[in-house]
Amino acid sequence: MSSMSAILAVFFVAFAIIFGIIVWMDTKRVYIHPPKYNYKSGNADTKGESAEADHQESEETGELNAKAIVDGTGNALATAELGFEFQNSGHKEFAYVIEFIFDYRFSFETNNDTTKVKGKVETFVNSKPITVADEFLPIADDQTNLRNGQLVEASRKRRVTLQPGEKFNAYVKFTAIVDGVDPGKCSSEVVGKLKEIAYRTELST
Repeated sequence: MSSMSAILAVFFVAFAIIFGIIVWMDTKRVYIHPPKYNYKSGNADTKGESAEADHQESEETGELNAKAIVDGTGNALATAELGFEFQNSGHKEFAYVIEFIFDYRFSFETNNDTTKVKGKVETFVNSKPITVADEFLPIADDQTNLRNGQLVEASRKRRVTLQPGEKFNAYVKFTAIVDGVDPGKCSSEVVGKLKEIAYRTELST
């Protein structure tokens, strides 16, 4: 009877250790830093000869920049996206908790009170956005209105459930917009850095 008890005790200890390892593997946190980002995209659209738009995304440094300028009349829009794409290579459905750590700064300028100057910062997971900041320049009162915002540090958590073989694409998106109705020199710029994307897995119930 004592030998059977010993065998059962060894069995339960081994089971507890294996279960603990499985739980740890299911919930361990993975950290992604530059230069390990593997997704970037951007867009520059303009209308009018005096409109300019530019974007930059660096997987090596994590820096991204979206800039729109109108010197006269016209429209300019720039977007910059940077992040990480991952695939659930397991045989079970998993829930992933994803955390973004990044900073950003808005810089706006206009010399009229009709031009729309705007900047936006968002986090995306599989094309589903959450807005972090959405700001615009106040009315200029017939004089040049220049705003160089402070660098803001931010973090956001997202959650997504993936089937085996399914991917998630997690990224930060900066948008700069200038809609110039009346002649003037106006600009919008959003700059910053994606410092880290971290994710951990949970067995989906």
